[in-house]
Amino acid sequence: MTGLKFHSTRYRSMAAAELSAALLDTIRQAQDEATAQVSQLLQPVMPGGLDLGDALGGRGDLSEMLDAFTHGSLPGQRG
Repeated sequence: MTGLKFHSTRYRSMAAAELSAALLDTIRQAQDEATAQVSQLLQPVMPGGLDLGDALGGRGDLSEMLDAFTHGSLPGQRG
């Protein structure tokens, strides 16, 4: 995130905790949507059994993907 612009003054009537929660929820939703889109685009070229969505979401182990890359077992790599 590089900027934030409010298009109304409604935020002024919100408690600080309420505004914070609304902003964090919106940012999380955007991150989840972006992760899902990237995962959907790249999943076909991922090594079998690896879920890119998990890796991008911090729930996976990238060492498996790096291992597959170094051993030439990613789709499109010549072994």
